[in-house]
Amino acid sequence: MPDETTATASLSDSSNPQLLVPFLQNLLIQSEEIDTQTAEKIGVLVTHGDLAVRFWARRVYNRFQCIKSFSDDVTPADDEMPEKIELLHRKLTAVNRSPFLAMSVIEQILKRREPQSLLFLSEYLDRCDDPFQLSFLTKNLCAYFPTEEVLQRVVPFLKHTDSRVVANTIEGIEKIRSDKGIPIFTQMLRHDNHRVRANALKALARYDSEKTIYALSEMLKMREKPHFVIAACHAVCELKNTVFLPVLAENLGYRLLFDDSLRAIRAVDNEESKAAIMRRHDDFRYFDRKLAESLGEIKREEAIRHPWYKSIRLAKAVLATIAAAWLLLYLFFPSPERVARARLAELAISADVKSMSAAILKDDQQQVELLLAAGVPADGSDEDGSSFFHLCARLGHQEIFDSLRGAMSKTPQNQASDSVESRIAAALNRQGENIYQTAIRNGQTRFLQYLAATGFDLSTRDKKGNSLLHYAVACNQEDILVFLLMQKQDVNIKNLLGNTPLHDAVAAGHAKMVYWLMRLGRADPAMTNNNGFSPQDLGLRDLFKEE
Repeated sequence: MPDETTATASLSDSSNPQLLVPFLQNLLIQSEEIDTQTAEKIGVLVTHGDLAVRFWARRVYNRFQCIKSFSDDVTPADDEMPEKIELLHRKLTAVNRSPFLAMSVIEQILKRREPQSLLFLSEYLDRCDDPFQLSFLTKNLCAYFPTEEVLQRVVPFLKHTDSRVVANTIEGIEKIRSDKGIPIFTQMLRHDNHRVRANALKALARYDSEKTIYALSEMLKMREKPHFVIAACHAVCELKNTVFLPVLAENLGYRLLFDDSLRAIRAVDNEESKAAIMRRHDDFRYFDRKLAESLGEIKREEAIRHPWYKSIRLAKAVLATIAAAWLLLYLFFPSPERVARARLAELAISADVKSMSAAILKDDQQQVELLLAAGVPADGSDEDGSSFFHLCARLGHQEIFDSLRGAMSKTPQNQASDSVESRIAAALNRQGENIYQTAIRNGQTRFLQYLAATGFDLSTRDKKGNSLLHYAVACNQEDILVFLLMQKQDVNIKNLLGNTPLHDAVAAGHAKMVYWLMRLGRADPAMTNNNGFSPQDLGLRDLFKEE
């Protein structure tokens, strides 16, 4: 077991991952038990800013929690329980910013079903703002503590802006099996989110059907509270039970309730529902038109007398004129895209990326122009994952590359971009190469000269920090290296390993590359990498010993 003084010193230096990680690994391998103070400090480390520290701290914490709870098959004494609960409470407070860790601790607390945990979790629920933890808590708090008190605690979360929280709260309330849940679920049937509505409907269906019907019938009679009646109508639309038809027919006499009541009656969709509407048909004057419309009884003569009839006819005539004008333009003034597609059809060429790749490989400038005009995207890719720009860079097709770049700059999503060149240069193929690296690997010196002359930045670097000089050395492309050196590229630039192009040239044994780097670029042979080695240390002199 590690020395206690060393343990305290290592844990106290929580800002140094290089000390913490080996110490935690040593604890995991050698220790058989740890004291309470060390366990608490490790519990804090599970939220450390360093990923490695968090990982090993969780491993150590979980291992010793397991040993403490289950070793020797001994059940903890009752006076030890509160201490265990308090430890879990402190652990939850420590990891509250990590949703998945926090939910794991919450689950452990809930499984204990301790009364003091209910108060602690209720207070934690009030101050928590993470939707993942709120969803988990509102659902499982009701499952482990199915009381009216918990019901009142979670009801406010039905108004939460996150639909996941609302849906899980409904599932939690359903587990309490309280009659107060019926009106709550009924009102949630009007929610915008489909999952919330589905959970509410499933919750209603699981209740006693007689209680549900009674509760909905009472809600339909609460005409002084129209929002309750409207919510109940939504429930009836889902349940489709004819027992609600009489009270729904009565509600047709109330202006605020008419539309929803009529919708609920029609949702039942049988002869009895139609009869319920017909029985009320002669009792109303204000709603006569809507009732008649629901049964398809409005006649054309009544529609003509409508004050908006002439305006509607005029609108229809205007729309018909616009449609006719558009048809004439389409037939006699075809767009460039239609012309290009017709020309491709004559040549038996499909307007797709496969045809574009074939045209680039054949260096067919005319066919490329037709495909671009036909709507083939300039930034598309072939079957191997190489963009059209990569194909041009591999083959050295400057004219086609220029056409593709011009087409890409005209697309709406690229017109507001600062630089189309930067977007083209940033694209990678499946090998992780940009267009510069593809051109270098295939020895396309003239293509690189073209890129430099048309505004492309040759000082780019890849994700490993390698410059184009590094890549030219790696590919042993002497002409390209000389061109890049003449472009005044930084010859002493380092990658993420601290290696300069001269390091790579010496390591690869490329004598000519070393010669040009030192002769034309004035590379510094004394510069060291991250491991402290210079090109001289790597055998620069041995490389030219024979010469």
